[in-house]
Amino acid sequence: MVEEFLNVLANANIANQGEDHWLWLEDSSSMDSVKSTYTALYDLRGGSNEINIFKSLWQIKIPHKVAFLLWRVFYDRIPTKSNLIRRGIIIDGGDTLCIFYHEMLEDTTHLLFSCRVIHLIWKRWFEIFDINSTLPRSAQEHFWQCGHGLQGNWWQTGWSAIVWAIWQQRNAMLFEGSNFEVEQIWQRIMFAMWSWMKEYCKDFNYSFVQGQVNPTVCLTSP
Repeated sequence: MVEEFLNVLANANIANQGEDHWLWLEDSSSMDSVKSTYTALYDLRGGSNEINIFKSLWQIKIPHKVAFLLWRVFYDRIPTKSNLIRRGIIIDGGDTLCIFYHEMLEDTTHLLFSCRVIHLIWKRWFEIFDINSTLPRSAQEHFWQCGHGLQGNWWQTGWSAIVWAIWQQRNAMLFEGSNFEVEQIWQRIMFAMWSWMKEYCKDFNYSFVQGQVNPTVCLTSP
């Protein structure tokens, strides 16, 4: 193998004119651009479903830090205990159980969607809009289930607020010793959803109290 490599080098035609420089092969101009990089990454991942998810993700009316968290959730890149084990950061004997109920290994799906106490939050959310449905357990399926006749982007804003609030509550319990309270998570959700809609929708004129009492008013607001 080494001999073959040396033969390739010996037969290579190396130009002596000009300095070496990088070429970006994903664009006809040979210059890197955000658009060509974006396209190349999509092609690398493959699948129109994932492409549609990320097109939707960057259109949701949420802060960039929240969109980035959701991107990590979709690719299972948040630092759950399961992921930390794979990286060798948590070793055998460490606490690997879900911090909310201490029943199962803390991975992305369990932590955000299927933990029995977190499941109650999602159930409460769907019941507000009188939706009866089996709740998916994967992040992407959960995301695509949002809509149901409401204005998609605003419904997804609410969905994003739930994921964000659960993650924030988890970190507060893990690093600050906070107690778990379903109502506290719910208040985080309601405030995040209301504040994002107030910031990103110029015609949104509802008070926090109105949004808290009747979230459907927020999500069906123009």
